[in-house]
Amino acid sequence: MDEIVYSLTGLYWATQKPEGFRSTLAEDLLCACCERGIEAAKAGDVDQVEDVLLGLRNVTSLTEVANLTIAKCFAILNQY
Repeated sequence: MDEIVYSLTGLYWATQKPEGFRSTLAEDLLCACCERGIEAAKAGDVDQVEDVLLGLRNVTSLTEVANLTIAKCFAILNQY
């Protein structure tokens, strides 16, 4: 699960806007999902991590890097 924590943390920081900059709704949703997924992965809650990843798939206008990160996390999660 550590690799999922690292991947979602990287995605979070790649998406997070510096203070004072306005983010889009999709960016806010992505960051909120990443936070929830990080906490679930740290707790070892496989079902919650899966729910978060499924939610992330529904965020529109994701970058290719975000889509690849989500796919990577699903691949790791399938080992559990």
